[in-house]
Amino acid sequence: MTTAAEFALFDAIAYRLRTRATGGRPGAHRGSQRGAGARFADTAPLLMYPDPRRIDLRRSLRDPFGTLHVRRFEMPLDVTVHGLMDFSASLAVTGASDRRALAALLGGALAHGAVRTGDRFALSVARGEGAAPLLRPPLRFAGLAAETRSLLADLEPAGQGIATLVELAAEIPIRRTPTFLVSDFEMPPDGLARLLTVLEGHALWPIWLRDSGLDRVSGRFGLCDVLDPETGAARTLLMRPSYARAYAQARAKRNAEIATVFAAFGRRPIEVVDRIDVESFATELVTESA
Repeated sequence: MTTAAEFALFDAIAYRLRTRATGGRPGAHRGSQRGAGARFADTAPLLMYPDPRRIDLRRSLRDPFGTLHVRRFEMPLDVTVHGLMDFSASLAVTGASDRRALAALLGGALAHGAVRTGDRFALSVARGEGAAPLLRPPLRFAGLAAETRSLLADLEPAGQGIATLVELAAEIPIRRTPTFLVSDFEMPPDGLARLLTVLEGHALWPIWLRDSGLDRVSGRFGLCDVLDPETGAARTLLMRPSYARAYAQARAKRNAEIATVFAAFGRRPIEVVDRIDVESFATELVTESA
């Protein structure tokens, strides 16, 4: 059951898509093509755009050469919104949050946003080596959001590596395809650089799913199971404050390296830490440049 807060998230994505100027077929977005839309664009000589129904008398009378002008309007456009999601095994590793459930919710939100703006939604879900990806073609129907969320909720994260994710990214068209990249980015910095290189030129919104429970461990003295954030493998060790500090510093350094790679490509991911704060997420979504 979707809550009121979750619907607010869905509508925030719909709003961001609605205000995104792209090119394509008639739909809900402003475009550069000229046609019979509702928003006035400019005027042009009748001989270039022979539509006498839209003669602009005022502009024509002011023309010193007596040229007849017609009014042109922006033709609204539709696009294919693409959800590119990373479901490698690390997504199932749980510390303080369930990132798999968050990813499923975001997938439903993206589908809902596309449908609300009259667009289609395509889904590419990569898993690690040896695990089949989930692929959905561009679709648009009333129940797409709920179906997408259910499919993702039932999909088991599996495998390691980003080869499949990079391959799927390379298949996404650059033009008219706003792309949302959802991942925990538990990958080497050079792997992220490779992925962002493939996605250069796209209208891209990276969404970084983070778990605060994996970025720090308790420094309380005693035996403790520490999870590997990438594989989920547990190590039992004698916990002490010095190890907890070293672990937190290593994770902070690793996260800073990931942020540096994004900055090098002119990207700033929307960070979701443990849960989705709808208000702040919507604000970042609306203000963040693609």
